[in-house]
Amino acid sequence: MMRHRFFTFGILSVIVFVIAIAFIFSGVWTPGDNVRPEIVAQVGEQEITLKVFRRVYDNEFDRMREQYPDEKNIEEKFNIKSRVLNSLIDQHVLLAIAEESGIDATEVEIQKVIISNPYFQRNGVFDEKVYDRFFKVRRASKREYETGLRDNIVLTKITRMIGETAELSSSELQILDSLKGGNQEQLQQVFMSTKQNQVISAYVEGIKKKLDIKVNEDMIL
Repeated sequence: MMRHRFFTFGILSVIVFVIAIAFIFSGVWTPGDNVRPEIVAQVGEQEITLKVFRRVYDNEFDRMREQYPDEKNIEEKFNIKSRVLNSLIDQHVLLAIAEESGIDATEVEIQKVIISNPYFQRNGVFDEKVYDRFFKVRRASKREYETGLRDNIVLTKITRMIGETAELSSSELQILDSLKGGNQEQLQQVFMSTKQNQVISAYVEGIKKKLDIKVNEDMIL
């Protein structure tokens, strides 16, 4: 029998699709901030602000509108507000798990992502002046962007770690053993992706029961 242990990132599109956008910022308010923002949800000590929710919602709404240009009631059909809120909560749960497990992103890992981003390159090479101007023109914060990158890397690590605990059932392995050629590899990926998604989702839901999670849904209606 075969034993398949490679990881796919399908779960990220559900839990942390915010990470996939080109420009990402942290959604965590800390007591050191001068003005306490409106809070949509609180996961343990981390708080998801209305500003971050709206930013992520707008990005997801635009993405869905591009994908379904003829759909008149995108929000009503796809319930984007709820999906975005749940994804942000799951993201912060995963970050809490990672922090407790001692999982972090190194400065080298963060810099590697930055210098490989074509938005910050000139003639295919990272240019610090281009990087600085990118944020100046948009009146945005490099610190928030780099915090978001750190979260992205941490989320990838913790998701991979949890997903790698998934194993195919004996019946699934028997099905794969009975196939030959490209169909075997394709079905193997489908089986593993599905199983890993289930494992990660179940793990996150289990952790949620142990965390103090407060949600202010009225704020996003």
